Amino acid sequence: MEPDEHLKRIDLLVREHDVAIQFVGEGDGDPSFGYTVGLFLVSHPELILFGLPPDLTKHLLNDLAFSVLRGGMGYGEGDRVHHLLRDLAVLLG
Repeated sequence: MEPDEHLKRIDLLVREHDVAIQFVGEGDGDPSFGYTVGLFLVSHPELILFGLPPDLTKHLLNDLAFSVLRGGMGYGEGDRVHHLLRDLAVLLG
């Protein structure tokens, strides 16, 4: 996909869903991570996850993003999030 097409796709996702998830380094052997795009529109820092499979990363980032966008939550460094994984708290760093 050409860079301009990719930016248009991200812009469309943010317009339609208020957030998009961008992945980097999805190739074999590359460190991979995903991050949100769109939370800045509600004055919230974007969120990033490292080292998890893309499907899980997408799921967790969407859950966090929608809790910000729809639930009015705000997250910062050192916060513990209890609603993402059953029986586990996630520490944000």
